Amino acid sequence: MKVKTSRRRFSTSKKNLERIKTLYETQAVSKSQLEQAEATYLQAETNLKVAQDAAEKANSNVGIASSESAVQQAKVGVEQAQHAIADSKITAPIAGQVVAINTEKGEMAGPQSPVAQIVNANQVTVQLNVSETSLQSFKLGQQVKVNVSSLNQTFPGEVTFIAPSANAQTLTFAIEVVIKNEQQQIKPGMLAEVTLIKDAKQQIVVPTQAILGNGGQTYVYIIQNGKAVKRPVKVSEMATEETTIAEGLSEKDTVIIKGQYALTEGTPIEIVKEEGKSS
Repeated sequence: MKVKTSRRRFSTSKKNLERIKTLYETQAVSKSQLEQAEATYLQAETNLKVAQDAAEKANSNVGIASSESAVQQAKVGVEQAQHAIADSKITAPIAGQVVAINTEKGEMAGPQSPVAQIVNANQVTVQLNVSETSLQSFKLGQQVKVNVSSLNQTFPGEVTFIAPSANAQTLTFAIEVVIKNEQQQIKPGMLAEVTLIKDAKQQIVVPTQAILGNGGQTYVYIIQNGKAVKRPVKVSEMATEETTIAEGLSEKDTVIIKGQYALTEGTPIEIVKEEGKSS
């Protein structure tokens, strides 16, 4: 029975070798793969002969243990031949388009040398860096608008990643926004502009020059009873000209936007009307 099994496995090894030879003739596999398959076949042939001899000895109650070992060796030989055939085929882990082939026929490939580069652009990722002040405006899962100027189109996007720490060199935080791209309109490498979708509720906006900071605290100066009062605020969004305040101010507050750098708490304030402008 063991000889019959060994013979069947040897037959499989032989067929595998013939298949490798056919692939080699069409340059689908390298010469080294062919040589490996041939060596495996010869080893399987030798193991089969050993198994047959061992079986004959077993019939005479001699060498039973040796026969089992020989059959096991034949099995290993068949498995090696099967692995050689399997290694001759390359299957991509994802669906997509091949954008680069990094090897030639007959070259050895390995994990450190990818054979090809495949891109799946059904969804693309926008990478941006924001300051610590603007970071407060982003939340995971948040919906944003992404404008691709080269396409003159705006696409909906979702914030999928917010860096837990700032870049040591730029002191900015990395953010990733994912966009569905089923029509393949957006190409990798295109430039995009991300715009936040603001809440419908009314917001307090002040000139950015009015925002001051000290020791991690953000504040402005307002006028109360003719004196400067320091008012801590929470910023939701800051731009070059205007800053949106999330907490700390009301519509009735008068914010000081000139001379605020020299003020201290309780400094008397006099409102001066500039020429050509109304107060």
